[in-house]
Amino acid sequence: MPSSTDETLGRAGDLLWLAARAAALALLVTAAVLLALGALRNLGTWVVTLTGVLVLGGVVGALFGNGQWGPGGEARQHATFVVSLVLLNVGFWSLRDWTLGSPTPSPTAAFLRLFAGLCLLATAGWLAYFGGLARLRALVALDG
Repeated sequence: MPSSTDETLGRAGDLLWLAARAAALALLVTAAVLLALGALRNLGTWVVTLTGVLVLGGVVGALFGNGQWGPGGEARQHATFVVSLVLLNVGFWSLRDWTLGSPTPSPTAAFLRLFAGLCLLATAGWLAYFGGLARLRALVALDG
């Protein structure tokens, strides 16, 4: 589905792609060094580490591997989604903790957190895939 995403978020997506590749490489090097030092003596730990690296690499490859970073490109949409979801979560939970302090847990707290998470997920999807950024820009544009 074509989407008009912001050029700034496209550049942030490029940086995110480079950071993801660097993180995967760093994780591989760290696992190799730990194996060489004998820190991962247990075969189960080694298998879990290697599986985690492969799964994360597969997810990054699936999201950003097609190289379509142009306007409306699939990789840019995915990067916009990831960046928006992280920023929305940081903003929402920081604001919530700042305004409410540390509220006492209640029986409905788990449900409300799940509901808030789903709402933030839906908002990030709207921004990335359904032209939400373009609509927000149109609302705040000062065309005099």
